[in-house]
Amino acid sequence: MTAGESSHSHSHRISSKELEDSVRLAHQNDFHVCKLLLYSKPNQRQRWGDHQIHPVVNYGDLFFDLYYVAAAYNLSNIIRQSPTADGFLYFIACFCAVFGLWMDKTMYDARYFTYDDIYHRVYSVANLVALASVVLHIRPVDVLSSPKENVEAFALSVSLLAGSVFSAMRYLEMLWIGYVGEKSMYYAARRDAAFKMLPIIFYCAASIYAGLQYFGNDDSGDDDHRMLAGDPYEKIETTDVPIYLILAGSASHFAVSSIIVMFAMPKDSRSITVPMNIDFTIHRFGEWTMLMLGESILSLLIVASPTNSKYYAAFFSGILSVILLQYMHFRSQPSKADDHAMRRKKSAGFAFAFLMQVYSAALIILGTSYKMLLYEFTYEDALAGRRQRSLLPMPRWLAGDDGALQFDTDDRRQRIAHFFCASFAVVYFCSDAMLLAHRGLKDNMGRCHCGETKKAKINGIILLVLRVAILVFIATLSQYETDPLLLTLIGLATVFGQVVLRVVSSIIFADDRVHVDLKENQEQEEALEGEKKMAAAGPE
Repeated sequence: MTAGESSHSHSHRISSKELEDSVRLAHQNDFHVCKLLLYSKPNQRQRWGDHQIHPVVNYGDLFFDLYYVAAAYNLSNIIRQSPTADGFLYFIACFCAVFGLWMDKTMYDARYFTYDDIYHRVYSVANLVALASVVLHIRPVDVLSSPKENVEAFALSVSLLAGSVFSAMRYLEMLWIGYVGEKSMYYAARRDAAFKMLPIIFYCAASIYAGLQYFGNDDSGDDDHRMLAGDPYEKIETTDVPIYLILAGSASHFAVSSIIVMFAMPKDSRSITVPMNIDFTIHRFGEWTMLMLGESILSLLIVASPTNSKYYAAFFSGILSVILLQYMHFRSQPSKADDHAMRRKKSAGFAFAFLMQVYSAALIILGTSYKMLLYEFTYEDALAGRRQRSLLPMPRWLAGDDGALQFDTDDRRQRIAHFFCASFAVVYFCSDAMLLAHRGLKDNMGRCHCGETKKAKINGIILLVLRVAILVFIATLSQYETDPLLLTLIGLATVFGQVVLRVVSSIIFADDRVHVDLKENQEQEEALEGEKKMAAAGPE
């Protein structure tokens, strides 16, 4: 027997009706059964062509997301403590790693489900412990870049390794123990398990390297040396090898899986893939975006408030900007599966996933940029003598100074302005690019032409030029402006402009969309009428 055939000894194939009834029962009961089971096999959520049932709210997913609130908080602190190229490198590496863990769970839950049993409860607890350890050890650059003096780089690598192993276990479970569903579950599980080997290899290498650095250090037994990081005048040896290996692990997983799925698989791959519940995935991405926007809110709220009016003007500008960004995002994203990029085609789906990753990272950097801009007013108050330096809020790490203060005022503000403006520009770009992924370039460009006359619509072209102008303006703003108050006010103005342009676009293009739909319906009716006439005429 082939590998696929041998899997039937561990699997149970059921009809579409049985599968749909099973899924509906599971969703109605929130995956709980009256009798607690010792173990239950993973189930296929839906078949190709079946009606997709939107799962009810799973409180386990909401609890899982709470860890990412802290993750976003700690990630933003990397940039705040080190607004440098190194800080950006460490931020991106840690962000991609934790996003990969979230994405893997989301993609699994969109295709499979399990009933409530003891084995999967224990697995969930172990997975959450590993995730908590990952979040705990997301530390600033000076800590993670010195594995000889600090254990955090080793602990982070080992925690990511454990999280990736737990992710792979989901698919190995189906290969080794069994599943309930179609034969395609076997091929999909085998492929996903192979993809998970890439981050496991790189995270294992990072763990070994960081472990040898820390435990092989001559001073590894001196706890006081570790705590005090050695003589204050002694230069601490640093290395970026562990963080590069961590970045390679998450990047290789996404790159290789995208290339193989898009180019190495047959055009009709339904026999070897399991369909996703796209409505569920849309819902989860919406919750994820809320988490990233929530970090911006936290960054704005958790700052000591000076008594000057400039601080409050910048604060409320930031709050309004985040509120408008939230409105702009959910107004732009489709709420139905048929309108989403993941339903349109594979390349569009992967493009959306990549853009969402970049978009989320930009939102975190934007939030911490707002925080750094607000801190500038706190520094001004302290330097002016209105507050004592000892009253400044402690950073997120219990021991250590605010790393941004290592730079003089002009240099620090220039760095903050670069991060602020670049993150705004990336948010705008990704938001527009996701629209292209959902509808396609041809359809979006067609909106600039009248559906009936095919002539260019001046209004549409003007709106497009204005949106590009706003993006270019905010991207280059940091080259000539670094004042914290002006940056926040201009940022608010650009967000407001983006929202207005999108509202106007929806009004202008709404008639065209209706006209196109009517034209398509008319063409379909004419085609059906022609088929009826041919059928009535019969063969000549």
